[in-house]
Amino acid sequence: MDFRKHAYVLAIVDCLHENGSWTGKTHVQKSLSLLRDRGEVEVPFEFVLYRHGPYSFEVESAIEEMLIACGVNWKRGNITWTATPKIIGMKRGGITPVDMADQQGVYFLFARNELIHVGDRTQAWAGTYEPELSGIWTAQAQVARGVAKALAVKLLPAEEARLAVVRTVDPLAYEAYLEGSALWKTMRKADLDAAQRLFDQALEKDPSYAPAYSGLAWVWMARQQMGHVPESEGVPKAKEAALKALALDDGSAEAHEAMATVLTWGEWDWSGAQTEWTRTFELDPNRDNAHAYYAHYLAHRGRAAEGLRHSDLAVKLDPFNALNQALRGIVLLYLRRFDEALAAGRAAMSLQPNLSIGFTVMQRVYIVKGMRDEQLADQRLRIAKDAERIAAFERGLAEGGYEGAQRGIADVLAVRFEKGQYYSASFVALRYLDAGDNDRAIDWLQKAYDKHDSELPYINSPPWDRLRDDPRYQALLRRIGLPANDK
Repeated sequence: MDFRKHAYVLAIVDCLHENGSWTGKTHVQKSLSLLRDRGEVEVPFEFVLYRHGPYSFEVESAIEEMLIACGVNWKRGNITWTATPKIIGMKRGGITPVDMADQQGVYFLFARNELIHVGDRTQAWAGTYEPELSGIWTAQAQVARGVAKALAVKLLPAEEARLAVVRTVDPLAYEAYLEGSALWKTMRKADLDAAQRLFDQALEKDPSYAPAYSGLAWVWMARQQMGHVPESEGVPKAKEAALKALALDDGSAEAHEAMATVLTWGEWDWSGAQTEWTRTFELDPNRDNAHAYYAHYLAHRGRAAEGLRHSDLAVKLDPFNALNQALRGIVLLYLRRFDEALAAGRAAMSLQPNLSIGFTVMQRVYIVKGMRDEQLADQRLRIAKDAERIAAFERGLAEGGYEGAQRGIADVLAVRFEKGQYYSASFVALRYLDAGDNDRAIDWLQKAYDKHDSELPYINSPPWDRLRDDPRYQALLRRIGLPANDK
Protein backbone atom coordinates (compact mmCIF):
# COMPACT_ATOMS: atom_id res chain seq x y z
CA MET A 1 0.00 0.00 0.00
CA ASP A 2 1.53 3.30 -1.09
CA PHE A 3 1.27 6.52 0.91
CA ARG A 4 2.42 9.98 0.05
CA LYS A 5 4.89 11.45 2.46
CA HIS A 6 2.44 13.53 4.41
CA ALA A 7 0.33 10.46 5.15
CA TYR A 8 2.94 8.93 7.41
CA VAL A 9 2.57 11.46 10.20
CA LEU A 10 -1.21 11.35 9.87
CA ALA A 11 -1.32 7.56 9.65
CA ILE A 12 0.74 7.02 12.79
CA VAL A 13 -0.90 9.71 14.90
CA ASP A 14 -4.41 8.99 13.68
CA CYS A 15 -4.60 5.31 12.81
CA LEU A 16 -2.73 3.86 15.76
CA HIS A 17 -4.99 5.79 18.11
CA GLU A 18 -8.01 4.53 16.18
CA ASN A 19 -7.09 0.86 16.55
CA GLY A 20 -6.38 1.04 20.26
CA SER A 21 -2.79 -0.06 19.86
CA TRP A 22 -1.42 2.17 22.63
CA THR A 23 -1.06 -0.65 25.10
CA GLY A 24 1.48 -3.35 25.80
CA LYS A 25 5.13 -3.34 24.79
CA THR A 26 4.89 -3.01 21.02
CA HIS A 27 3.88 0.60 20.36
CA VAL A 28 7.35 1.67 19.22
CA GLN A 29 7.78 -1.38 17.01
CA LYS A 30 4.41 -0.73 15.35
CA SER A 31 5.40 2.78 14.40
CA LEU A 32 8.78 1.73 13.05
CA SER A 33 7.26 -1.21 11.20
CA LEU A 34 4.78 0.95 9.32
CA LEU A 35 7.35 3.57 8.47
CA ARG A 36 10.27 1.34 7.58
CA ASP A 37 8.70 -1.83 6.22
CA ARG A 38 5.56 -0.52 4.57
CA GLY A 39 6.66 2.98 3.69
CA GLU A 40 10.36 2.34 3.05
CA VAL A 41 11.10 5.57 4.91
CA GLU A 42 14.27 6.09 6.94
CA VAL A 43 13.45 6.70 10.60
CA PRO A 44 16.44 8.27 12.35
CA PHE A 45 15.10 10.61 15.00
CA GLU A 46 15.96 12.47 18.15
CA PHE A 47 13.81 11.40 21.04
CA VAL A 48 13.56 12.97 24.48
CA LEU A 49 10.82 12.09 26.92
CA TYR A 50 10.52 13.32 30.51
CA ARG A 51 7.97 11.48 32.61
CA HIS A 52 6.69 12.85 35.89
CA GLY A 53 4.05 11.93 38.41
CA PRO A 54 2.11 8.78 39.24
CA TYR A 55 -0.38 9.15 36.38
CA SER A 56 2.04 7.92 33.72
CA PHE A 57 -0.14 5.47 31.77
CA GLU A 58 -1.20 8.10 29.26
CA VAL A 59 2.32 9.41 28.84
CA GLU A 60 4.10 6.10 28.59
CA SER A 61 1.64 4.38 26.27
CA ALA A 62 -0.01 7.10 24.20
CA ILE A 63 2.32 10.06 24.08
CA GLU A 64 5.50 8.10 23.46
CA GLU A 65 3.97 6.63 20.33
CA MET A 66 2.86 10.07 19.22
CA LEU A 67 6.43 11.28 19.62
CA ILE A 68 7.85 8.43 17.62
CA ALA A 69 5.21 9.12 14.99
CA CYS A 70 6.33 12.71 14.55
CA GLY A 71 10.02 11.92 14.79
CA VAL A 72 10.55 11.20 11.13
CA ASN A 73 13.17 12.37 8.68
CA TRP A 74 11.63 13.83 5.54
CA LYS A 75 13.69 14.19 2.39
CA ARG A 76 12.94 16.73 -0.32
CA GLY A 77 15.70 16.87 -2.85
CA ASN A 78 18.85 17.71 -0.94
CA ILE A 79 16.98 18.97 2.13
CA THR A 80 16.33 16.73 5.11
CA TRP A 81 14.08 17.75 7.97
CA THR A 82 13.92 16.12 11.37
CA ALA A 83 10.99 16.38 13.72
CA THR A 84 12.19 16.45 17.32
CA PRO A 85 9.31 16.20 19.80
CA LYS A 86 9.93 16.71 23.49
CA ILE A 87 7.66 16.34 26.47
CA ILE A 88 8.57 19.08 28.90
CA GLY A 89 6.49 17.95 31.82
CA MET A 90 3.09 17.20 33.26
CA LYS A 91 1.17 18.60 36.18
CA ARG A 92 -2.28 18.63 37.74
CA GLY A 93 -4.17 21.88 37.99
CA GLY A 94 -1.26 24.11 38.97
CA ILE A 95 0.40 21.63 41.35
CA THR A 96 3.85 20.47 40.29
CA PRO A 97 4.25 16.77 39.42
CA VAL A 98 6.25 15.96 42.54
CA ASP A 99 3.38 17.20 44.69
CA MET A 100 0.79 14.88 43.15
CA ALA A 101 -0.39 12.51 45.84
CA ASP A 102 -3.36 11.04 44.01
CA GLN A 103 -4.86 10.70 40.53
CA GLN A 104 -7.85 12.97 41.03
CA GLY A 105 -8.46 16.25 39.29
CA VAL A 106 -7.44 17.57 35.91
CA TYR A 107 -4.13 16.62 34.34
CA PHE A 108 -2.23 18.70 31.83
CA LEU A 109 0.47 17.67 29.42
CA PHE A 110 3.18 20.11 28.34
CA ALA A 111 4.70 19.11 25.01
CA ARG A 112 6.97 21.00 22.68
CA ASN A 113 7.48 19.75 19.16
CA GLU A 114 10.14 21.14 16.85
CA LEU A 115 10.93 20.58 13.20
CA ILE A 116 14.68 21.09 12.77
CA HIS A 117 16.71 21.43 9.59
CA VAL A 118 19.41 18.78 9.99
CA GLY A 119 22.11 20.64 8.09
CA ASP A 120 22.26 23.94 10.00
CA ARG A 121 19.96 23.00 12.94
CA THR A 122 17.65 25.94 12.22
CA GLN A 123 14.12 25.66 13.44
CA ALA A 124 11.46 25.37 10.73
CA TRP A 125 8.50 24.96 13.03
CA ALA A 126 7.73 24.56 16.71
CA GLY A 127 4.61 24.20 18.74
CA THR A 128 3.94 24.01 22.47
CA TYR A 129 0.70 22.45 23.67
CA GLU A 130 -0.83 22.36 27.12
CA PRO A 131 -4.01 20.30 26.71
CA GLU A 132 -5.76 18.36 29.39
CA LEU A 133 -5.08 14.67 28.92
CA SER A 134 -8.73 14.29 27.99
CA GLY A 135 -8.00 16.50 24.99
CA ILE A 136 -4.94 14.62 23.79
CA TRP A 137 -6.48 13.90 20.37
CA THR A 138 -6.77 17.64 19.78
CA ALA A 139 -3.08 18.04 20.57
CA GLN A 140 -2.22 15.27 18.14
CA ALA A 141 -4.22 16.92 15.40
CA GLN A 142 -2.40 20.20 16.08
CA VAL A 143 0.96 18.44 15.88
CA ALA A 144 0.08 16.73 12.61
CA ARG A 145 -1.18 19.96 11.05
CA GLY A 146 1.90 21.87 12.20
CA VAL A 147 4.30 19.34 10.71
CA ALA A 148 2.34 19.16 7.47
CA LYS A 149 2.32 22.95 7.18
CA ALA A 150 6.05 23.21 7.79
CA LEU A 151 6.66 20.65 5.08
CA ALA A 152 4.44 22.63 2.69
CA VAL A 153 2.16 19.61 2.33
CA LYS A 154 -1.43 19.97 1.19
CA LEU A 155 -3.74 17.66 3.13
CA LEU A 156 -6.48 15.76 1.37
CA PRO A 157 -10.04 16.76 2.32
CA ALA A 158 -10.55 13.43 4.08
CA GLU A 159 -7.41 13.97 6.15
CA GLU A 160 -8.46 17.50 7.05
CA ALA A 161 -11.84 16.13 8.08
CA ARG A 162 -10.28 13.48 10.31
CA LEU A 163 -8.11 16.04 12.05
CA ALA A 164 -11.02 18.43 12.45
CA VAL A 165 -13.20 15.89 14.22
CA VAL A 166 -11.65 15.57 17.65
CA ARG A 167 -13.31 14.89 20.95
CA THR A 168 -12.37 14.85 24.58
CA VAL A 169 -12.21 11.57 26.44
CA ASP A 170 -12.06 10.82 30.12
CA PRO A 171 -8.51 9.51 30.80
CA LEU A 172 -9.80 6.75 33.08
CA ALA A 173 -12.32 5.69 30.42
CA TYR A 174 -9.52 5.55 27.88
CA GLU A 175 -7.31 3.54 30.21
CA ALA A 176 -10.10 1.02 30.88
CA TYR A 177 -10.72 0.74 27.14
CA LEU A 178 -7.05 0.03 26.42
CA GLU A 179 -6.84 -2.65 29.09
CA GLY A 180 -10.05 -4.27 27.82
CA SER A 181 -8.78 -4.21 24.24
CA ALA A 182 -5.67 -6.13 25.26
CA LEU A 183 -7.60 -8.69 27.29
CA TRP A 184 -10.26 -9.79 24.80
CA LYS A 185 -7.59 -10.84 22.30
CA THR A 186 -6.44 -13.67 24.56
CA MET A 187 -9.85 -15.31 23.92
CA ARG A 188 -9.80 -16.80 27.42
CA LYS A 189 -13.14 -16.82 29.20
CA ALA A 190 -11.86 -15.06 32.32
CA ASP A 191 -10.15 -12.39 30.23
CA LEU A 192 -13.28 -11.85 28.13
CA ASP A 193 -15.27 -11.36 31.32
CA ALA A 194 -12.65 -8.90 32.61
CA ALA A 195 -12.64 -7.07 29.27
CA GLN A 196 -16.40 -6.61 29.45
CA ARG A 197 -16.12 -5.14 32.94
CA LEU A 198 -13.46 -2.70 31.73
CA PHE A 199 -15.50 -1.60 28.71
CA ASP A 200 -18.51 -1.14 30.99
CA GLN A 201 -16.32 0.96 33.31
CA ALA A 202 -15.26 3.09 30.35
CA LEU A 203 -18.89 3.69 29.45
CA GLU A 204 -19.76 4.59 33.03
CA LYS A 205 -17.10 7.31 32.82
CA ASP A 206 -18.12 8.37 29.31
CA PRO A 207 -21.44 6.97 27.95
CA SER A 208 -20.71 8.41 24.50
CA TYR A 209 -17.34 6.70 24.11
CA ALA A 210 -17.81 4.71 20.89
CA PRO A 211 -14.62 2.58 21.08
CA ALA A 212 -15.88 0.94 24.28
CA TYR A 213 -18.98 -0.26 22.42
CA SER A 214 -16.77 -1.61 19.64
CA GLY A 215 -14.83 -3.47 22.31
CA LEU A 216 -18.02 -4.97 23.70
CA ALA A 217 -18.92 -6.20 20.22
CA TRP A 218 -15.60 -8.04 20.06
CA VAL A 219 -16.13 -9.54 23.51
CA TRP A 220 -19.46 -11.06 22.50
CA MET A 221 -18.19 -12.29 19.13
CA ALA A 222 -15.18 -13.90 20.82
CA ARG A 223 -17.38 -15.54 23.44
CA GLN A 224 -19.62 -17.23 20.92
CA GLN A 225 -16.67 -18.12 18.65
CA MET A 226 -14.97 -19.94 21.55
CA GLY A 227 -18.18 -21.73 22.53
CA HIS A 228 -18.72 -19.84 25.80
CA VAL A 229 -22.19 -18.61 24.84
CA PRO A 230 -24.67 -19.67 22.15
CA GLU A 231 -24.89 -17.73 18.91
CA SER A 232 -28.45 -16.77 19.83
CA GLU A 233 -26.99 -14.71 22.68
CA GLY A 234 -23.58 -13.65 21.42
CA VAL A 235 -24.42 -12.38 17.94
CA PRO A 236 -27.37 -10.12 18.89
CA LYS A 237 -25.40 -8.56 21.74
CA ALA A 238 -22.38 -8.04 19.50
CA LYS A 239 -24.50 -6.43 16.81
CA GLU A 240 -26.25 -4.19 19.33
CA ALA A 241 -22.89 -2.94 20.60
CA ALA A 242 -21.54 -2.41 17.07
CA LEU A 243 -24.64 -0.44 16.09
CA LYS A 244 -24.25 1.77 19.16
CA ALA A 245 -20.62 2.43 18.25
CA LEU A 246 -21.63 3.42 14.71
CA ALA A 247 -24.45 5.62 15.97
CA LEU A 248 -22.00 7.49 18.19
CA ASP A 249 -19.22 7.75 15.60
CA ASP A 250 -19.90 6.68 12.02
CA GLY A 251 -16.40 7.86 11.13
CA SER A 252 -14.77 5.30 13.41
CA ALA A 253 -12.86 2.56 11.59
CA GLU A 254 -13.08 0.46 14.72
CA ALA A 255 -16.88 0.64 14.74
CA HIS A 256 -17.10 -0.42 11.08
CA GLU A 257 -14.64 -3.25 11.76
CA ALA A 258 -16.82 -4.49 14.61
CA MET A 259 -19.87 -4.47 12.34
CA ALA A 260 -17.93 -6.23 9.56
CA THR A 261 -17.06 -8.97 12.05
CA VAL A 262 -20.67 -9.42 13.09
CA LEU A 263 -21.85 -9.61 9.48
CA THR A 264 -19.08 -12.04 8.50
CA TRP A 265 -19.28 -14.64 11.25
CA GLY A 266 -22.53 -13.78 12.97
CA GLU A 267 -24.85 -13.38 9.98
CA TRP A 268 -22.90 -14.74 6.94
CA ASP A 269 -23.91 -11.59 5.10
CA TRP A 270 -20.99 -11.63 2.70
CA SER A 271 -22.01 -8.61 0.65
CA GLY A 272 -22.82 -6.46 3.68
CA ALA A 273 -19.61 -7.54 5.36
CA GLN A 274 -17.53 -6.57 2.33
CA THR A 275 -19.06 -3.10 2.42
CA GLU A 276 -18.09 -2.72 6.08
CA TRP A 277 -14.57 -4.08 5.55
CA THR A 278 -14.09 -1.66 2.66
CA ARG A 279 -15.27 1.26 4.79
CA THR A 280 -12.97 0.19 7.62
CA PHE A 281 -9.89 0.42 5.41
CA GLU A 282 -11.04 3.67 3.85
CA LEU A 283 -11.05 5.18 7.32
CA ASP A 284 -7.91 3.47 8.54
CA PRO A 285 -5.76 1.46 6.13
CA ASN A 286 -3.43 0.25 8.88
CA ARG A 287 -5.65 -1.48 11.44
CA ASP A 288 -3.70 -4.66 12.09
CA ASN A 289 -6.64 -6.42 13.75
CA ALA A 290 -8.86 -5.62 10.77
CA HIS A 291 -6.30 -6.92 8.28
CA ALA A 292 -5.92 -10.13 10.32
CA TYR A 293 -9.66 -10.86 10.29
CA TYR A 294 -10.35 -9.60 6.78
CA ALA A 295 -7.80 -12.17 5.61
CA HIS A 296 -10.14 -14.85 6.97
CA TYR A 297 -13.13 -13.28 5.24
CA LEU A 298 -11.20 -13.51 1.96
CA ALA A 299 -10.19 -17.11 2.67
CA HIS A 300 -13.86 -18.02 3.24
CA ARG A 301 -14.66 -16.43 -0.11
CA GLY A 302 -12.06 -18.54 -1.94
CA ARG A 303 -9.47 -15.73 -2.05
CA ALA A 304 -6.93 -17.03 0.46
CA ALA A 305 -3.91 -15.88 -1.60
CA GLU A 306 -5.23 -12.33 -1.45
CA GLY A 307 -6.01 -12.83 2.22
CA LEU A 308 -2.42 -13.80 2.98
CA ARG A 309 -1.26 -10.34 1.93
CA HIS A 310 -3.53 -8.88 4.60
CA SER A 311 -2.27 -11.44 7.15
CA ASP A 312 1.30 -10.51 6.36
CA LEU A 313 0.52 -6.83 6.76
CA ALA A 314 -1.20 -7.46 10.10
CA VAL A 315 1.93 -9.18 11.38
CA LYS A 316 4.16 -6.39 10.04
CA LEU A 317 2.05 -3.77 11.74
CA ASP A 318 2.18 -5.65 15.05
CA PRO A 319 4.88 -8.35 14.95
CA PHE A 320 4.49 -9.19 18.64
CA ASN A 321 0.74 -9.80 18.53
CA ALA A 322 0.13 -13.51 19.15
CA LEU A 323 -3.41 -13.41 17.81
CA ASN A 324 -2.26 -11.96 14.49
CA GLN A 325 0.33 -14.73 14.16
CA ALA A 326 -2.25 -17.44 14.84
CA LEU A 327 -4.82 -15.94 12.48
CA ARG A 328 -2.16 -15.87 9.76
CA GLY A 329 -1.62 -19.59 10.39
CA ILE A 330 -5.25 -20.29 9.48
CA VAL A 331 -4.84 -18.50 6.14
CA LEU A 332 -1.70 -20.53 5.42
CA LEU A 333 -3.73 -23.64 6.22
CA TYR A 334 -6.27 -22.64 3.55
CA LEU A 335 -3.38 -22.30 1.09
CA ARG A 336 -2.13 -25.80 2.03
CA ARG A 337 1.18 -24.39 3.18
CA PHE A 338 1.02 -26.65 6.19
CA ASP A 339 4.58 -26.39 7.50
CA GLU A 340 4.36 -22.59 7.44
CA ALA A 341 0.98 -22.75 9.15
CA LEU A 342 2.44 -24.92 11.89
CA ALA A 343 5.33 -22.48 12.32
CA ALA A 344 2.85 -19.60 12.63
CA GLY A 345 0.91 -21.47 15.29
CA ARG A 346 4.07 -22.15 17.25
CA ALA A 347 5.15 -18.52 16.89
CA ALA A 348 1.82 -17.45 18.35
CA MET A 349 2.20 -19.86 21.25
CA SER A 350 5.71 -18.60 21.96
CA LEU A 351 4.28 -15.10 22.33
CA GLN A 352 1.23 -16.15 24.32
CA PRO A 353 1.23 -19.66 25.80
CA ASN A 354 -2.20 -21.31 25.92
CA LEU A 355 -3.63 -19.10 23.17
CA SER A 356 -6.66 -21.10 22.05
CA ILE A 357 -6.37 -20.17 18.39
CA GLY A 358 -2.68 -21.12 18.46
CA PHE A 359 -3.71 -24.61 19.58
CA THR A 360 -6.37 -24.67 16.86
CA VAL A 361 -3.85 -23.91 14.12
CA MET A 362 -1.46 -26.62 15.26
CA GLN A 363 -4.16 -29.24 15.78
CA ARG A 364 -5.62 -28.71 12.31
CA VAL A 365 -2.21 -29.02 10.73
CA TYR A 366 -1.75 -32.26 12.66
CA ILE A 367 -5.04 -33.53 11.19
CA VAL A 368 -4.21 -32.80 7.56
CA LYS A 369 -0.61 -34.05 7.86
CA GLY A 370 -1.55 -37.17 9.80
CA MET A 371 0.65 -36.19 12.76
CA ARG A 372 -1.29 -38.32 15.20
CA ASP A 373 1.28 -38.59 17.97
CA GLU A 374 1.62 -34.81 18.08
CA GLN A 375 -2.14 -34.38 18.01
CA LEU A 376 -2.68 -36.79 20.91
CA ALA A 377 0.04 -35.14 23.00
CA ASP A 378 -1.40 -31.70 22.29
CA GLN A 379 -4.94 -32.79 23.13
CA ARG A 380 -3.89 -34.45 26.36
CA LEU A 381 -2.22 -31.22 27.45
CA ARG A 382 -5.14 -29.03 26.45
CA ILE A 383 -7.92 -31.02 28.15
CA ALA A 384 -5.93 -32.13 31.20
CA LYS A 385 -8.05 -30.05 33.59
CA ASP A 386 -11.36 -31.37 32.24
CA ALA A 387 -11.75 -34.62 34.19
CA GLU A 388 -14.66 -35.98 32.16
CA ARG A 389 -13.09 -35.23 28.79
CA ILE A 390 -9.62 -36.54 29.67
CA ALA A 391 -11.14 -39.76 31.03
CA ALA A 392 -13.12 -40.29 27.82
CA PHE A 393 -10.02 -39.49 25.78
CA GLU A 394 -7.80 -41.99 27.62
CA ARG A 395 -10.49 -44.68 27.61
CA GLY A 396 -11.12 -44.23 23.90
CA LEU A 397 -7.42 -44.26 23.15
CA ALA A 398 -6.96 -47.53 25.05
CA GLU A 399 -9.94 -49.19 23.37
CA GLY A 400 -9.83 -47.80 19.86
CA GLY A 401 -6.56 -45.99 19.30
CA TYR A 402 -6.49 -42.52 17.76
CA GLU A 403 -10.02 -42.72 16.34
CA GLY A 404 -11.34 -43.95 19.69
CA ALA A 405 -9.80 -40.98 21.49
CA GLN A 406 -11.44 -38.54 19.07
CA ARG A 407 -14.79 -40.26 19.41
CA GLY A 408 -14.49 -40.15 23.19
CA ILE A 409 -14.00 -36.37 23.13
CA ALA A 410 -16.81 -35.94 20.60
CA ASP A 411 -19.28 -37.99 22.65
CA VAL A 412 -18.64 -35.92 25.79
CA LEU A 413 -19.07 -32.63 23.95
CA ALA A 414 -22.19 -33.91 22.15
CA VAL A 415 -23.88 -34.62 25.46
CA ARG A 416 -22.90 -31.21 26.80
CA PHE A 417 -24.22 -29.57 23.65
CA GLU A 418 -27.60 -31.23 24.01
CA LYS A 419 -27.74 -30.10 27.65
CA GLY A 420 -26.93 -26.51 26.72
CA GLN A 421 -23.52 -26.68 28.40
CA TYR A 422 -21.44 -26.37 25.22
CA TYR A 423 -22.17 -24.45 22.08
CA SER A 424 -19.79 -25.34 19.23
CA ALA A 425 -21.51 -27.97 17.10
CA SER A 426 -18.90 -27.50 14.36
CA PHE A 427 -16.14 -28.55 16.77
CA VAL A 428 -18.09 -31.69 17.67
CA ALA A 429 -18.42 -32.37 13.93
CA LEU A 430 -14.65 -32.06 13.45
CA ARG A 431 -13.95 -34.51 16.26
CA TYR A 432 -16.31 -37.07 14.72
CA LEU A 433 -14.73 -36.49 11.33
CA ASP A 434 -11.26 -37.07 12.80
CA ALA A 435 -12.65 -40.27 14.33
CA GLY A 436 -13.54 -41.46 10.82
CA ASP A 437 -17.30 -41.07 11.26
CA ASN A 438 -18.27 -38.96 8.24
CA ASP A 439 -22.02 -39.43 8.69
CA ARG A 440 -22.05 -38.15 12.25
CA ALA A 441 -19.80 -35.31 11.19
CA ILE A 442 -22.36 -34.28 8.56
CA ASP A 443 -25.17 -34.57 11.14
CA TRP A 444 -23.32 -32.23 13.48
CA LEU A 445 -22.54 -29.78 10.69
CA GLN A 446 -26.28 -29.59 10.09
CA LYS A 447 -26.78 -28.82 13.79
CA ALA A 448 -24.11 -26.14 13.45
CA TYR A 449 -25.98 -24.65 10.49
CA ASP A 450 -29.28 -24.68 12.41
CA LYS A 451 -27.59 -22.84 15.29
CA HIS A 452 -25.78 -20.46 12.93
CA ASP A 453 -22.43 -21.56 14.36
CA SER A 454 -19.85 -18.82 13.74
CA GLU A 455 -17.14 -21.42 13.07
CA LEU A 456 -19.07 -22.91 10.16
CA PRO A 457 -17.49 -20.67 7.47
CA TYR A 458 -14.21 -22.50 8.13
CA ILE A 459 -15.53 -25.83 6.82
CA ASN A 460 -14.18 -25.17 3.32
CA SER A 461 -10.63 -25.47 4.67
CA PRO A 462 -8.37 -28.57 4.31
CA PRO A 463 -9.26 -30.36 7.59
CA TRP A 464 -12.67 -31.03 6.03
CA ASP A 465 -11.27 -32.51 2.81
CA ARG A 466 -12.58 -36.03 3.41
CA LEU A 467 -16.13 -34.69 3.07
CA ARG A 468 -15.37 -32.95 -0.20
CA ASP A 469 -17.13 -35.48 -2.41
CA ASP A 470 -20.22 -35.80 -0.19
CA PRO A 471 -23.22 -34.06 -1.85
CA ARG A 472 -24.61 -33.15 1.59
CA TYR A 473 -21.42 -31.27 2.41
CA GLN A 474 -21.36 -29.43 -0.91
CA ALA A 475 -25.03 -28.49 -0.46
CA LEU A 476 -24.19 -27.08 2.97
CA LEU A 477 -21.40 -24.95 1.51
CA ARG A 478 -23.87 -23.48 -0.97
CA ARG A 479 -26.41 -22.72 1.74
CA ILE A 480 -23.79 -20.85 3.77
CA GLY A 481 -22.65 -19.01 0.64
CA LEU A 482 -19.16 -20.54 0.52
CA PRO A 483 -17.30 -21.66 -2.61
CA ALA A 484 -16.70 -25.37 -3.14
CA ASN A 485 -13.86 -26.99 -1.21
CA ASP A 486 -11.54 -27.97 -4.07
CA LYS A 487 -8.07 -29.37 -3.52
